[in-house]
Amino acid sequence: MLQACGVEKFHVPVERVAVARLKDCPEDFIVAEVDPAGEATDAQTYKLPIPRTPTNSCGEVGSVQTVLSTATELNRGQCGGSAGDSEKHINVALPMDDSLNESLLETLLEVFGSKREAVAQYSSCAAARNLLFPTKEHDIGVFNERAEREQLHRAMKVSVPHLRSETRRHREATAGPVNIALDGDSAHICRDGDGGAIDYHIIVSYDCEFLLLSHLLGESVADALVAWNASVPQGPPLHLTAKFPVTASKEVRRSFHEVMSKRYPRITCRVSNGQVVIRGSSSGFGKRQRVDGNRETVGFTHLLIRKRNLDIMELRMLLAEHFCVPIDAVCTAGMKDKCAVTYQRCSVPCTRQLRHPREEESGIDGDVPLRLTWTDDLSSYVEILQTSGPHSAPVGIGELKGNMFHIRLRDVRGITPSELMQRSCRLEKEGFLNYFGQQRFSEHAECFMDHIGVHILGGRWPEAVRCLLRGAPELYDLFPTHMEPRYVPARLRDARCIVQALNRLHRTRYTTLTRADVTECTQLWRDVCRDALQAVPYAFRVLWLCGAQSLIFNRLLSMLHGPQLPVTLPLLGYNVSVEGGVRSAVDKVLMELNLGTVDEFAQRKKVLGVGMPGALRATVVRPVGCSVSFTTVEGGSSDVFDATLSFFLPSSSYATIFLREVLGCDTWW
Repeated sequence: MLQACGVEKFHVPVERVAVARLKDCPEDFIVAEVDPAGEATDAQTYKLPIPRTPTNSCGEVGSVQTVLSTATELNRGQCGGSAGDSEKHINVALPMDDSLNESLLETLLEVFGSKREAVAQYSSCAAARNLLFPTKEHDIGVFNERAEREQLHRAMKVSVPHLRSETRRHREATAGPVNIALDGDSAHICRDGDGGAIDYHIIVSYDCEFLLLSHLLGESVADALVAWNASVPQGPPLHLTAKFPVTASKEVRRSFHEVMSKRYPRITCRVSNGQVVIRGSSSGFGKRQRVDGNRETVGFTHLLIRKRNLDIMELRMLLAEHFCVPIDAVCTAGMKDKCAVTYQRCSVPCTRQLRHPREEESGIDGDVPLRLTWTDDLSSYVEILQTSGPHSAPVGIGELKGNMFHIRLRDVRGITPSELMQRSCRLEKEGFLNYFGQQRFSEHAECFMDHIGVHILGGRWPEAVRCLLRGAPELYDLFPTHMEPRYVPARLRDARCIVQALNRLHRTRYTTLTRADVTECTQLWRDVCRDALQAVPYAFRVLWLCGAQSLIFNRLLSMLHGPQLPVTLPLLGYNVSVEGGVRSAVDKVLMELNLGTVDEFAQRKKVLGVGMPGALRATVVRPVGCSVSFTTVEGGSSDVFDATLSFFLPSSSYATIFLREVLGCDTWW
């Protein structure tokens, strides 16, 4: 499978191939980032640098500690539960409005009953699988002034959220001359015999969407959503947890997510294993930006974190949700392995919107770090160990000296401990080929020509979509009828993302799309695929296109490996010139990938909105400070042993490639 990533050659060939188990648990693969000053971030004495230029805004913001304290309180379960036990979690005081006088409220209570009664009635119908929830309407009067109607609608949403109001126009026949009724900028003309003056009636009925949320999450959580939504954009960040009925059908879950996305577009919601995590920011999770231009930014908070069993996107999502910033505003110095325990630095923008009045409180209590847990797996989490800020700049990509690795190989077979020691020492002297490792690519890759980023670079949009769905290949053949995220396994995050984008486009802009368009790959289907790929979050597109650049480099390195191997090879981009004997090899690689010529490639400054700069990358890298310790396997044979390797690699070098050369085997770890 490594050949599908362009990894083919060995820099130091070996006579005997060894095998071993790696990453049985994340603790077998420990990575500690080494900062630009050369300090390892896992050291007990390590401290994040303090800001070089203190600013007056630091005291105003109260650092990120106040944000941590706010979220910590919410994490303790202030909100959550189901309809039966929600009241013991939170009591939400919904604001009243003068437009709803006591007489009107009494009338609505008499006609529709209380909110609790309506929720109980809805839950009874749901339990009996009776989809025909009783509906009734009540006309509360005529309101011909637009401002008056708008005020009443707003008051209804907050004061009686289990009810909904709508405006209906009614004509009253008259025998007089022509009547003109003004509605904002438009005028309605009613002639004799055709109608009369227009009256605007407010009609009230049950809000079944609110009742659905109350039934599934609990009345208190539904109230909290209404109250928070009414406070936007001045309100604080939102964090709610609740139990979701495990017996809910797919249709119920689908309806729930549709209601949440329609009513609360500024809220993100994840459901897993009967647990709902709801987070919201009045600033929203907007499009890509290091700093949200709609908020007054006062710097960046740098974080020292320890993550366990999370990839880079999951890390960003957790931090973005916690600090209520866009996902792309979470910056890291580099990507780290998923099945590992890693120590690294991150940054998030701190804004005035994230202030909290109790600035003296701390989100990190003594030696106990704040832990953010991934919903699907409680053993996957990120811990915030330190904070520092505000800094004038975020943590930049590549802003590290390298990484220190402590890796345990289990059940090493095929070589002796002394041979393993000799190979490690030899590689420390001679180095190994600086391939991009398997983590850079999709684990479903079977051929070096079938990569998402390669298809995107070639403008082959349907092929890129099919490639993204490689984990669920039958789904593509069922488009557009099954073009919905609920048909995609939850573990296939990239696939769910593209299907969600396709579904949105199909419902809004490309409603005429048919199965024949997909089968015959018509221009309409190609346009849909292109626009869907463009609509995927920027962070995903960057990973795909960086993977394509990495594949080209790996293929080039395999092709040119030998005595005349250059010291560096290009990562192709618009700012890199390719000259001499390397140019013909690059042309050959681009030709086999159907990506045109070097000159054509260099003209692409952006692809799907992602910049395509290039760089020069070393072809051979040497580990530093290699050490090996051995452990005898209990109950095992004498020729089987465990080994722990510790070594330092410069940034952008892969430990799995080093282990490949040590063992002499092509294993997909």
